[in-house]
Amino acid sequence: MSSTKQCTQVASVEASPVAPAVPADPKAKAKENIERSVHSASMVNQDGHIEVRHLREMLTALNVPADHCEILVTASGAAVKEDHVHFSDFLSWLFPDGEVPQKQRHVRGTGSMLEGLYAGQLSLEDAWCQASFMMQLDDLLKVHPYLEPGSTTAAHPLQYWVTRCRAAFTRKKFGEAQESLRRLLAGECFEEFQCAYLGWGLEEASLIDLDKDGRITLPDFQGFVGRMGGVQQLFEHRRLRISSSRKDVCDHAGLAVGSRVRAHFYCHGHKSRSWREAQVLAVGVEKRQGPMGPVTYGVLLEFGFGYSEKHKRWRARQVVPPTWVLSSVEDASVQLAMREIGLLDDDQAFWALLLPESEMRAVERLTDCQRKALAGVRAHSTDSHEQALTQVKTRFKSMGFEGRELETTLGWIQDMAPVVIHVNLDRMGHFMETDEFYRNQFETKTSNGALDPVAWQNYCMRPLMTSDLKQVEEFAYVGICVNDIK
Repeated sequence: MSSTKQCTQVASVEASPVAPAVPADPKAKAKENIERSVHSASMVNQDGHIEVRHLREMLTALNVPADHCEILVTASGAAVKEDHVHFSDFLSWLFPDGEVPQKQRHVRGTGSMLEGLYAGQLSLEDAWCQASFMMQLDDLLKVHPYLEPGSTTAAHPLQYWVTRCRAAFTRKKFGEAQESLRRLLAGECFEEFQCAYLGWGLEEASLIDLDKDGRITLPDFQGFVGRMGGVQQLFEHRRLRISSSRKDVCDHAGLAVGSRVRAHFYCHGHKSRSWREAQVLAVGVEKRQGPMGPVTYGVLLEFGFGYSEKHKRWRARQVVPPTWVLSSVEDASVQLAMREIGLLDDDQAFWALLLPESEMRAVERLTDCQRKALAGVRAHSTDSHEQALTQVKTRFKSMGFEGRELETTLGWIQDMAPVVIHVNLDRMGHFMETDEFYRNQFETKTSNGALDPVAWQNYCMRPLMTSDLKQVEEFAYVGICVNDIK
């Protein structure tokens, strides 16, 4: 009897339908993973509290800016007790009650990223990374609103990186987004501009002073430069102004206001034996020899005479005769072209000692888009150089050398070291023997490196190219930069 009853119970169990498994809630699963990870890291004490410093360290490790950490910590803690937040309050803020949001096509903004976290689209680390990037980009656009695509009359070169950065967010390509953001920050580091270079008057100055307080602050000028399309556009405006109107040019010596010249100066009331570099501040300046002396016209120059004890360059302004100036309008146009590629006046005297005069003239013959491309490459190379220099200094110091020896070594490598090209003779030797015209890797389609010139071109030059760019200008930058017509 008992065996029959047991068989009946077994049969009833086997005959009963099995309930389908309840699908796991992605919100509950994400919450469970976070809770398990935090507890395994011993970040929660016995009372269920997580210290604010641990929460701040977690946000910092996710590249959240320091000023945003306080906002996020305050917003996430419903009951902040001096130096700790209850972990349950933090989870309640991160996972509020309600329906799980539906999957959205575009994930933008902090709220949408949290919704993507609930729906299982993103991990917690991805959400915090995107929040960090968006906060940095928003802060940059608040300070420099002209970087927003479509907000300026002339397209700014850095607007391309804003578009590329946002596109990388959408595809969750955080490495590419970080590189685009770094290029944006590096491009905004060059803030040394002067209105004297551009030949502006009161009318142009009033356009810069947007708040009409009678002063042109650095943010006012930076905003004006950005809205005009960048400093290259302004230097181009200055160059065209000199070529179209000669009101600021001395007829006798052919000097333009703002140009760099080589001229003699007064030394104890007499003409100096040697010349010095100076900047032209005004032409046709009246100069009278004594109260009753005749009136003569000269050129107002600003000379630089070394450095003082406070490490500031000592400058002196003198009105000298035009015959003392050893330059021409052609020299001024070269200096203007050098400014457009990023070599300002303080650096031009140094580069004039290193570069041959033919290369200086080659910069003048570049078109506007080519000068922009060269300026962009110089800015990107300068940023990479400064980042690598810190590691080189540390390595050099660990080997027992000093800073002056490092400068001497780098100077020798830059100016005197022979160029060594490593060649795989087993693979490339027969080409040198049989091929009279050795073609580059983009022509042969075989190489150990990158084979796509378009990819390199888009990475380096894409923000500077326009639809009306001629083909000869588009592909000439490789030879122009080294002044090699072959």
